[in-house]
Amino acid sequence: MEESFISKVNLIKSYIQNGEIDQSREQAREVIRKQPEDYPGYLLMAYHYYTLKQPDDVVVWINEALRRAPEDEEVLTLAVLMYDDLRIEESKRKELIETGLRLYPQSHYLHSQYARLSSITQEQGLAALQEAIRLHPQNDDYLKDYSMAMFNLGNWKESEKYEQLALQANPENSKNLLDFAWAAYERKKYKKAQMLIEEAMRLEPNDPTIREYYKKIYPTKNVFIRAKREMMLTLQKIWIAPVQLIVKLSKDKISLRLLAVIVLLLELAGSYALLGNNLFIIMGAFFLVLFICSKIAKSILIKAGFTESEEAAMQKKTKATQKTALKEMRKELEKNQEQPVQTQAALSSNELEVKLSQIWGSADIGAIKEKTVMKDAVLQPEPAIQKKETTMDWPKEYRKWPAYCLMLGIVLSFMIRFIPAMIDDYNRPEPVSPEMKESITMVQEQQKQDKDMAIIKENTPAVTHFTQSLKDGSLIDTMEQFVAKDYEPALQENINHPLLKQLANAKIDKVSNQKLGLAISYFLLINEEENVQAIVQAAGGQITHLYSETWSQSTKEKENYQKLMNQIEVEGKDFKETVE
Repeated sequence: MEESFISKVNLIKSYIQNGEIDQSREQAREVIRKQPEDYPGYLLMAYHYYTLKQPDDVVVWINEALRRAPEDEEVLTLAVLMYDDLRIEESKRKELIETGLRLYPQSHYLHSQYARLSSITQEQGLAALQEAIRLHPQNDDYLKDYSMAMFNLGNWKESEKYEQLALQANPENSKNLLDFAWAAYERKKYKKAQMLIEEAMRLEPNDPTIREYYKKIYPTKNVFIRAKREMMLTLQKIWIAPVQLIVKLSKDKISLRLLAVIVLLLELAGSYALLGNNLFIIMGAFFLVLFICSKIAKSILIKAGFTESEEAAMQKKTKATQKTALKEMRKELEKNQEQPVQTQAALSSNELEVKLSQIWGSADIGAIKEKTVMKDAVLQPEPAIQKKETTMDWPKEYRKWPAYCLMLGIVLSFMIRFIPAMIDDYNRPEPVSPEMKESITMVQEQQKQDKDMAIIKENTPAVTHFTQSLKDGSLIDTMEQFVAKDYEPALQENINHPLLKQLANAKIDKVSNQKLGLAISYFLLINEEENVQAIVQAAGGQITHLYSETWSQSTKEKENYQKLMNQIEVEGKDFKETVE
């Protein structure tokens, strides 16, 4: 895929973030007008609507891209990504994944997506995840998925092993922290769950899902809350065990929901027969205990800074954001009712296999796939994940006997009479240890520095080639090597501009990266002898724009130049020191 495609994607993302929907869509339209028979423009249009969360339009434009390039790895991968993220058309997604794996068996992403299909067996899903991890052992999402799969199977040891590997690979993934916190909570490892959910809250304090789970996990600091949960789990087992047994004996012929209601009513009737009217006293006391526990949990959360006013403000803000987004979406749908022209039919599975056989020089696609798998098995190295046997130190868990004693006391009081519950004093939540904060901050800063340095190194050759071509007068002949296609016309039109001659002897003084996290760098060129300076914008290893006071008479261009100069003066790094 051409590097200019990446710059277009970045522009679309930037335009949508700034609310410039028409400009975003125009980026894709421009490519379609230039290359109506090729797929990039249609893929860009799909990405435009994917960013806007409009699944119907995504499907239309993705299909157009697939018709033009049914075997291209990037097209297949992006199509699968969009289908998965928008949770649409699993059957189509499965077809794309299987096609992609047949063509590109070394794609770790497609293996991981295959594992997430609901239509495959458990063994197939685990095997696909293992292959994804083998191909990309440092992907924390794959490690997390395998850990959760082991958790669901009850293999706690293996689950914790991959959990540690996932956290080592990326300690800042809030979604993974949330899943691991809930897994620890399910296993009654409350201190570990609290530690993980607190870290997730630190990273994403406004995430509604994290906040919801925080409200469930964090109050388990209190022994009474833990005792209440133990009691609820015990009652749940008493209720569910007969239901599961009957369902198993009936071989899943009976409705689970209906059977659960019937068993509950029968158990209540049996309890009334044994206890008489005392059952209502016990039930009243039970609901009172639940009410008290809810008040305790609320008090703990308030001390932790989880106030009702804060929640109401966040919900109000969320609703307002949703209303604004829906309003903009309606306007967008009313303005844009265009549909792409159908130029060719999609290939069927048989047609695709025939075409593949022509490309690979064999009619037996299965044999080729088998050879590939056998080759991988022979050359398969020792998985990197097995090289580390380090373990993380989790806090020592609460002793269980206090919770069990409280639960027993509650049950006995239900049988005798209701007595006021004694509530312990609650301490404010303990902050995250300074050592952990320092470690996380260091990792985060190092990752940011590495990312900035990688972007600068990627874009530097284009700028140096640009200045060299100005010096030897070969700009016209060589610009296609380091200038983005959509910016070549601007340079060609101003090839005799005095600025280009003045920049022939200019040197790179400072460099700064884009604030929005895009792979865009700004290089400050200075010719001290002629007192001339200019800013070169580069993205994806190509020059995408040139800014200077004399380069353009446009007011907007001059304003952009001044803003960039201010940014470089404040945030720019010395180019020589950066390169060294």
